[in-house]
Amino acid sequence: MRLAGPLAAALLAACAAPRAPVSRFATLDGMRIHYVDGGRDADALVFVHGWAGDHAVWRSQIDAFGDTRVLAVDLPGHGRSASPRTEYTVDLLARAVAAVMDDAKVRRATLVGHSNGVAVVRGFHRMHPERTRALVAVEGPLRAMLPAEAVESFAASLEGPDGPARLEALVDGMLPAHWAPDLRAGVRADMLATPLHVLVSSLRGANDPAAFPEDPIEVPLLAVLARSPFWTDEYEAFVRRLAPRVEYVVLDGASHFLMLDRPQEFNALLKDFLAAQVRP
Repeated sequence: MRLAGPLAAALLAACAAPRAPVSRFATLDGMRIHYVDGGRDADALVFVHGWAGDHAVWRSQIDAFGDTRVLAVDLPGHGRSASPRTEYTVDLLARAVAAVMDDAKVRRATLVGHSNGVAVVRGFHRMHPERTRALVAVEGPLRAMLPAEAVESFAASLEGPDGPARLEALVDGMLPAHWAPDLRAGVRADMLATPLHVLVSSLRGANDPAAFPEDPIEVPLLAVLARSPFWTDEYEAFVRRLAPRVEYVVLDGASHFLMLDRPQEFNALLKDFLAAQVRP
């Protein structure tokens, strides 16, 4: 049967229109892994949050990139994903991203990691180079940056009787005071909802030097950072050696959550980067 006229046009428009994001669950080692899925394509843009976060930190990106397939993951232990008592290593979290892509039937992806999520997308790339189109590192390191003794001291303090109070103080210090009250309250609530045993284990895992072998990054890389003494000239030189195809961008006056601070600027950078990958 052939369709013609307004009905045919309406059906074609419906097929071409971006699909509203929906919640789904993948499974890894018996754990339910929650993710948000918007689109139909076999190639996707996969967003991975950082320490204590969840998929909602990408709230300003999920709808803005509705013309492509978007997946936003809740890593194990975070958001609506299961939080068993296990070791939350970079390897486990990277395998969770692979499980989500498998469940969504995504063949290849550009993976965007924030903060400790950068180690996760880098870990995925090591496991599945053939499925990695490009990487985006948002305010997260590509090598171990903190002394092991400092990481262990803080992790141990979170396990002590003052752990919850220390955690609240840390989260409050991470969130910009200039944010609108509802945004600040929402992100704070999401971070503090992450179980303490997950936060401690993932903190150790994401700062394990063994998670950062310095093998070259051969796919295109976009690094977007907020200007800070933490990101030195020496670190930039390291990234440029590690990833010859890097675009290295530093934003003045932005916070650690720069995709929430400066969504239009960040989205424009990401859209230009994605467009460059499909140019002849």
